[in-house]
Amino acid sequence: MGCCPFQIGDKMYAMLGEMKGEPIFTLKLPPEYGETLRRIYSGIIIPGYYMNKVHWNSLLLNKIDAVTEQLVMEMIDSSYDDTVLKKVCQKRSRKK
Repeated sequence: MGCCPFQIGDKMYAMLGEMKGEPIFTLKLPPEYGETLRRIYSGIIIPGYYMNKVHWNSLLLNKIDAVTEQLVMEMIDSSYDDTVLKKVCQKRSRKK
C-alpha cells in the first residue's frame, strides 16, 4: 500500500498508510485533543505511527466501526484547520 500524504503546499495534515500490514489514517491534532481521543478510544486511536507522538494520532482503519463518521470528520477538520488554515492566516498577517 505505501503511504499517501494529504497536504497543501508543504503542510501535511494527514496520511493514509500501514502499520504492520494493517491500514491506518494518521492525523495531526492539538496535543490535548489527541490525548483525549487516545484515552477514550484506546486501541483504536493510538499515538501516530512513525510520527511525532505528541501531535500525530493514528486511527486503525480495521477498527473504524468503533468510532462515528462524525468523529472522523471532526478529526480531519481539526487537523486541516490547525495545520493548513492556521499557517495560511499567519503568513497573510505577516505580509500586512
